[in-house]
Amino acid sequence: MLKNNAILFLEVTNLKNEKNWLICGILVVVLVVITGIYFAYKLFYLTFYNDNLIGYSFSDISKSYKINEVMKIEKQNLDDNEYIHFKNIRIRNDFANFTEEKLTDNEYGEYVKYSSRELDSSLTIKTSIPYLNLYYLKEQNFTGDVVKNTTAKDRIRYLRENNIQNDEELFKFLSNDNYHKNIFTSIKDIKGKYATYLMGAMYMSNKIVGIIGDYNGYILEKNDVKEANIIINEKRYVFTFSGEYYSYENINSLLNTLRID
Repeated sequence: MLKNNAILFLEVTNLKNEKNWLICGILVVVLVVITGIYFAYKLFYLTFYNDNLIGYSFSDISKSYKINEVMKIEKQNLDDNEYIHFKNIRIRNDFANFTEEKLTDNEYGEYVKYSSRELDSSLTIKTSIPYLNLYYLKEQNFTGDVVKNTTAKDRIRYLRENNIQNDEELFKFLSNDNYHKNIFTSIKDIKGKYATYLMGAMYMSNKIVGIIGDYNGYILEKNDVKEANIIINEKRYVFTFSGEYYSYENINSLLNTLRID
């Protein structure tokens, strides 16, 4: 009797062990399948949001936002009659032989342009808000295949989560190789990186020069245009120099006379 009960107990135990192994095996298979689906899904996103943004790679964009040179502004005082005036801006009057035009557009409102046919050069003076606010944090969705189902919300969320609060932080962030991603990067960050660097590709320059000293800001250079941006209290004062006449030396000399009241 005891022998029969022992045999029965062993048989029941073996059945339970087999059942437990079967359940464990099923769980392992399910886990492998789910993991495989997850990584396949991630690989799809990593491939879909690839290293090609309107003809530029993430690395190209990152390099274009590096600030490797600086221009120091040292204020120089002039007599009031030596300035030109626009809004709260004063700057040395080098434009006696230039044509002055008062213009307006939707983005900048009223602005002034001084141009010379003889020199084939011009200076435009505008006021605006920082690039970060004007473009990157704007609820502006792009269209076309290159957008790849990203929206302004993806870009704005990504920048805010990375605590980007001004143009200097934006350029530093874009230049610091933050585009790297891998299988463990969240899908929202993959989309956010792509949307942010796509915007960077649309507004990238050939060169950025930092402005230090009595004013802070940066100069964006593209072809023969150099756009000097002075940032004061969340406002951007924009001086766009066009033509070969405006070397960095000439720009530095002129900006030394700048007064913003």
